[in-house]
Amino acid sequence: MVVFQRELTQERLGMESQPRRVFRSRLSALVWFFRKSRNGWKQKYRTVLQTLRSCRSELRDVRRSREKWRSQAEALRAENHTLRDQLDRERSPRSAPGSPPALRRAILLVKAR
Repeated sequence: MVVFQRELTQERLGMESQPRRVFRSRLSALVWFFRKSRNGWKQKYRTVLQTLRSCRSELRDVRRSREKWRSQAEALRAENHTLRDQLDRERSPRSAPGSPPALRRAILLVKAR
Protein backbone atom coordinates (compact mmCIF):
# COMPACT_ATOMS: atom_id res chain seq x y z
CA MET A 1 0.00 0.00 0.00
CA VAL A 2 2.83 2.39 0.81
CA VAL A 3 4.61 1.53 -2.43
CA PHE A 4 1.43 2.17 -4.40
CA GLN A 5 0.99 5.59 -2.80
CA ARG A 6 4.62 6.41 -3.46
CA GLU A 7 4.29 5.50 -7.13
CA LEU A 8 1.11 7.50 -7.37
CA THR A 9 2.79 10.54 -5.85
CA GLN A 10 5.72 10.24 -8.23
CA GLU A 11 3.36 10.10 -11.18
CA ARG A 12 1.53 13.20 -10.01
CA LEU A 13 4.80 15.09 -9.71
CA GLY A 14 5.74 14.10 -13.21
CA MET A 15 8.67 11.99 -12.04
CA GLU A 16 9.42 8.89 -13.95
CA SER A 17 9.46 5.82 -11.80
CA GLN A 18 12.27 3.40 -12.30
CA PRO A 19 11.33 0.22 -14.12
CA ARG A 20 10.70 -2.68 -11.82
CA ARG A 21 12.95 -5.66 -11.94
CA VAL A 22 11.32 -8.95 -12.65
CA PHE A 23 13.02 -11.93 -11.08
CA ARG A 24 12.44 -15.33 -12.53
CA SER A 25 13.69 -18.33 -10.59
CA ARG A 26 13.00 -21.97 -11.01
CA LEU A 27 10.46 -23.21 -8.48
CA SER A 28 12.70 -26.11 -7.59
CA ALA A 29 15.48 -23.68 -6.68
CA LEU A 30 13.13 -21.65 -4.49
CA VAL A 31 11.78 -24.78 -2.81
CA TRP A 32 15.35 -25.98 -2.11
CA PHE A 33 16.34 -22.60 -0.67
CA PHE A 34 13.28 -22.23 1.57
CA ARG A 35 13.54 -25.82 2.83
CA LYS A 36 17.21 -25.30 3.64
CA SER A 37 16.40 -22.07 5.46
CA ARG A 38 13.50 -23.65 7.39
CA ASN A 39 15.53 -26.71 8.36
CA GLY A 40 18.40 -24.49 9.52
CA TRP A 41 16.31 -22.42 11.93
CA LYS A 42 14.49 -25.52 13.17
CA GLN A 43 17.80 -27.20 13.97
CA LYS A 44 19.05 -24.03 15.65
CA TYR A 45 15.87 -23.90 17.74
CA ARG A 46 16.22 -27.57 18.74
CA THR A 47 19.81 -26.98 19.85
CA VAL A 48 18.86 -23.91 21.87
CA LEU A 49 15.92 -25.76 23.44
CA GLN A 50 18.13 -28.71 24.38
CA THR A 51 20.70 -26.38 25.95
CA LEU A 52 17.96 -24.58 27.86
CA ARG A 53 16.55 -27.86 29.19
CA SER A 54 19.96 -29.07 30.34
CA CYS A 55 20.67 -25.73 32.06
CA ARG A 56 17.32 -25.85 33.85
CA SER A 57 17.99 -29.41 34.97
CA GLU A 58 21.46 -28.52 36.22
CA LEU A 59 20.08 -25.48 38.05
CA ARG A 60 17.40 -27.63 39.72
CA ASP A 61 20.02 -30.17 40.81
CA VAL A 62 22.31 -27.47 42.20
CA ARG A 63 19.45 -25.92 44.17
CA ARG A 64 18.49 -29.30 45.64
CA SER A 65 22.09 -30.00 46.60
CA ARG A 66 22.47 -26.57 48.17
CA GLU A 67 19.30 -27.07 50.23
CA LYS A 68 20.50 -30.50 51.34
CA TRP A 69 23.88 -29.18 52.45
CA ARG A 70 22.31 -26.15 54.11
CA SER A 71 19.91 -28.26 56.16
CA GLN A 72 22.71 -30.66 57.09
CA ALA A 73 24.94 -27.75 58.18
CA GLU A 74 22.11 -26.23 60.24
CA ALA A 75 21.46 -29.57 61.95
CA LEU A 76 25.17 -29.96 62.77
CA ARG A 77 25.33 -26.38 64.00
CA ALA A 78 22.38 -26.99 66.32
CA GLU A 79 23.93 -30.24 67.57
CA ASN A 80 27.25 -28.48 68.15
CA HIS A 81 25.49 -25.74 70.12
CA THR A 82 23.67 -28.34 72.24
CA LEU A 83 26.84 -30.25 72.99
CA ARG A 84 28.75 -27.09 73.89
CA ASP A 85 25.96 -26.06 76.26
CA GLN A 86 26.02 -29.51 77.81
CA LEU A 87 29.78 -29.38 78.20
CA ASP A 88 29.63 -25.90 79.74
CA ARG A 89 27.00 -27.07 82.22
CA GLU A 90 29.16 -30.02 83.23
CA ARG A 91 32.24 -27.82 83.61
CA SER A 92 30.41 -25.22 85.68
CA PRO A 93 31.65 -24.68 89.28
CA ARG A 94 28.42 -26.15 90.66
CA SER A 95 29.41 -29.65 89.62
CA ALA A 96 32.35 -31.41 91.11
CA PRO A 97 35.62 -30.58 89.36
CA GLY A 98 36.30 -33.15 86.69
CA SER A 99 33.19 -35.32 87.03
CA PRO A 100 34.44 -38.12 84.79
CA PRO A 101 31.16 -39.93 83.87
CA ALA A 102 29.46 -36.83 82.43
CA LEU A 103 32.60 -35.70 80.65
CA ARG A 104 33.13 -39.16 79.16
CA ARG A 105 29.54 -39.20 77.88
CA ALA A 106 29.99 -35.82 76.17
CA ILE A 107 33.26 -36.93 74.57
CA LEU A 108 31.68 -40.17 73.36
CA LEU A 109 28.76 -38.24 71.82
CA VAL A 110 31.13 -35.96 69.94
CA LYS A 111 33.27 -38.87 68.73
CA ALA A 112 30.21 -40.85 67.61
CA ARG A 113 29.39 -38.16 65.06
